[in-house]
Amino acid sequence: MEKQGQSGGAGPEWFATALPVTVVLASVAFVHAVWWLVGDNVVVHGNLADSDGYARLVRVLRLVETGGWFDITLPRANWPYGGSLHWTRPLDVILIALALPVAAFTGFATALYWAGVMVSPLLHGLLALAVMWAARPLLTPPGAVIAGALTALQFGILGYATIGHADHHVLIGLIAALAIGLTIRALTETGDDDANRHALALGVVLAAGIWVGTEVQVTAGLCLGVMGLRWAFEGEAWLERNRRLVLGLTLGLVAAVAVERGPDVLGVQYDRISIVHVTLAVLLMAFWRAAGALRNRLRGLFSRLAFGALGNVAIIAVMVAVFPKVLVSPLKDVDPVLLGIFDAVAEYAPMSDASHFLVYAGAALIALPWAAGRAKGDWPGNKAWAWLLIAAALAVYTVFAVNWIRWSLYVGLVSAVAVAGLLVWADQAITRRFASPTRTLAITALYLVLAVGPFLIGMA
Repeated sequence: MEKQGQSGGAGPEWFATALPVTVVLASVAFVHAVWWLVGDNVVVHGNLADSDGYARLVRVLRLVETGGWFDITLPRANWPYGGSLHWTRPLDVILIALALPVAAFTGFATALYWAGVMVSPLLHGLLALAVMWAARPLLTPPGAVIAGALTALQFGILGYATIGHADHHVLIGLIAALAIGLTIRALTETGDDDANRHALALGVVLAAGIWVGTEVQVTAGLCLGVMGLRWAFEGEAWLERNRRLVLGLTLGLVAAVAVERGPDVLGVQYDRISIVHVTLAVLLMAFWRAAGALRNRLRGLFSRLAFGALGNVAIIAVMVAVFPKVLVSPLKDVDPVLLGIFDAVAEYAPMSDASHFLVYAGAALIALPWAAGRAKGDWPGNKAWAWLLIAAALAVYTVFAVNWIRWSLYVGLVSAVAVAGLLVWADQAITRRFASPTRTLAITALYLVLAVGPFLIGMA
């Protein structure tokens, strides 16, 4: 009888976990299936979405053929001079892992092509689950499921996630979602042990993100900034969490540089993980060690703010002194002839008008005020800091996306959390005030307006 009771208890628990995962994955799969059937004009002709995808697969084939893990050159590119790419190996490994089970039946080249076709939709499924998980401390269980499902309706995400995109953008988005989720947990956990563990894991995840693409430094800055700001406001309890965060970041970056660069471990490179990023992490460790040593003198808000400001200025000064180009755009040294190519690449283009903004990042117009309002309403509680992170991320990512459309992916994944929170709140308000069928019609209209309203207006 005891075994039966234990089994019966496990059943609902398993179902409660499996059902949200199934709903989120089914939402993502449905959108991608519809796109494949009615929207795709790339894979149906045996192609990939853009030239980056082909360059990625050529890079992977060269790795498989030569075994040259540390060789990032493409001898046949820019013939007869050859060329190299600043990309890193994590996505290469994922593509190989996806291709190998199929290669026995189709040959490796064909299997690799289909791995390139499917990698971004598959990663989108994981990204959606990561957003659901990230939102859970802030939202009800249904709200977290809605947040994950809403990633399937964010055009900024779909622009990179549909079939045929053999690139690392969705992988970076997945890591950003995990980082934001860990930051939320570090900010909202009431127990020191759990919060410290999440802070350490956050550092490792941010290091993995910088390994995949250095643009994750923006997400790292947001996470580090909010965690540091909470230390400034609340003092001692947040010192250890920040120290764990930068410890995880430093150890993760050291490991990533060793694995990625090997004998070139001391090579300086700004747009690919290198000693530059490790140095920054070490300086951050030094900052927090100094904060610990001076804790008895840093007892007030203004003293901690001043120390933080001076510390950041010192870190920037050291970085510029050691690596003079650290604050310079990586495109500065590119031949002007080649810069014309970037002008023709959509993801590097600005949002030229209001319609483009509404399509790519319009959800931020709904999400940002809601997140800011929640931060103010919950202040000074734990959740207020998490909502502050969401609001800050939305503001920063949206500004970046206006200049470079590629940042709309991040706007989409963070907007999903805030819009889901607003949907749940509005759903409950309508349910309290109206009876069916008015309630059903109002809730349906609400979901349509908040979930896809800005997109539809932009497309009109």
